[in-house]
Amino acid sequence: MPADLVAKLLEEAENLTEEEQLELAIRLLERVHKSFSRTKQHQWQELRCIAPNLLGEDAQKWVSQGRLEGDQRWKRAWGVRNED
Repeated sequence: MPADLVAKLLEEAENLTEEEQLELAIRLLERVHKSFSRTKQHQWQELRCIAPNLLGEDAQKWVSQGRLEGDQRWKRAWGVRNED
Protein backbone atom coordinates (compact mmCIF):
# COMPACT_ATOMS: atom_id res chain seq x y z
CA MET A 1 0.00 0.00 0.00
CA PRO A 2 1.59 3.29 -1.06
CA ALA A 3 2.37 5.83 1.65
CA ASP A 4 0.17 8.44 -0.04
CA LEU A 5 -2.83 6.11 0.31
CA VAL A 6 -2.15 5.71 4.02
CA ALA A 7 -1.88 9.49 4.35
CA LYS A 8 -5.18 9.90 2.51
CA LEU A 9 -6.89 7.37 4.78
CA LEU A 10 -5.56 9.14 7.87
CA GLU A 11 -6.83 12.44 6.49
CA GLU A 12 -10.26 10.90 5.94
CA ALA A 13 -10.22 9.45 9.45
CA GLU A 14 -9.84 12.97 10.85
CA ASN A 15 -13.42 13.60 9.71
CA LEU A 16 -14.67 10.83 12.01
CA THR A 17 -15.69 11.38 15.60
CA GLU A 18 -13.39 10.07 18.31
CA GLU A 19 -15.71 7.12 18.84
CA GLU A 20 -15.72 6.32 15.12
CA GLN A 21 -11.92 6.60 14.99
CA LEU A 22 -11.68 4.21 17.92
CA GLU A 23 -14.06 1.77 16.20
CA LEU A 24 -11.97 1.97 13.02
CA ALA A 25 -8.78 1.34 14.95
CA ILE A 26 -10.31 -1.64 16.75
CA ARG A 27 -11.53 -3.18 13.50
CA LEU A 28 -8.13 -2.72 11.83
CA LEU A 29 -6.33 -4.25 14.80
CA GLU A 30 -8.74 -7.18 14.91
CA ARG A 31 -8.14 -7.81 11.21
CA VAL A 32 -4.37 -7.76 11.66
CA HIS A 33 -4.60 -9.96 14.75
CA LYS A 34 -6.57 -12.58 12.83
CA SER A 35 -3.98 -12.68 10.06
CA PHE A 36 -1.16 -13.09 12.60
CA SER A 37 -2.99 -15.88 14.41
CA ARG A 38 -3.23 -17.82 11.13
CA THR A 39 0.53 -17.85 10.57
CA LYS A 40 2.29 -21.08 11.40
CA GLN A 41 4.05 -21.54 14.65
CA HIS A 42 7.82 -21.80 14.37
CA GLN A 43 9.47 -25.05 15.23
CA TRP A 44 12.54 -25.24 17.46
CA GLN A 45 14.44 -26.80 14.57
CA GLU A 46 14.14 -23.47 12.71
CA LEU A 47 16.52 -21.90 15.23
CA ARG A 48 19.31 -23.69 13.42
CA CYS A 49 20.09 -20.55 11.41
CA ILE A 50 20.15 -18.33 14.47
CA ALA A 51 22.54 -20.44 16.52
CA PRO A 52 24.41 -22.70 14.13
CA ASN A 53 25.89 -25.83 15.68
CA LEU A 54 23.82 -25.37 18.83
CA LEU A 55 21.36 -28.09 17.99
CA GLY A 56 23.07 -31.43 18.41
CA GLU A 57 25.95 -29.92 20.40
CA ASP A 58 26.40 -29.49 24.12
CA ALA A 59 25.21 -26.00 25.05
CA GLN A 60 28.03 -25.34 27.51
CA LYS A 61 30.61 -26.38 24.94
CA TRP A 62 29.01 -24.07 22.36
CA VAL A 63 29.03 -21.11 24.78
CA SER A 64 32.63 -21.75 25.82
CA GLN A 65 33.76 -21.98 22.20
CA GLY A 66 32.00 -18.72 21.39
CA ARG A 67 33.67 -16.97 24.32
CA LEU A 68 37.08 -18.31 23.31
CA GLU A 69 36.62 -17.11 19.73
CA GLY A 70 35.44 -13.72 20.97
CA ASP A 71 38.48 -13.39 23.23
CA GLN A 72 40.76 -14.27 20.32
CA ARG A 73 39.14 -11.66 18.07
CA TRP A 74 39.49 -9.05 20.82
CA LYS A 75 43.17 -9.86 21.35
CA ARG A 76 43.88 -9.64 17.61
CA ALA A 77 42.03 -6.33 17.36
CA TRP A 78 43.95 -4.83 20.27
CA GLY A 79 47.29 -6.42 19.44
CA VAL A 80 47.49 -8.48 22.62
CA ARG A 81 49.87 -11.41 22.37
CA ASN A 82 48.72 -14.86 23.46
CA GLU A 83 50.18 -15.96 26.74
CA ASP A 84 49.35 -19.63 26.22
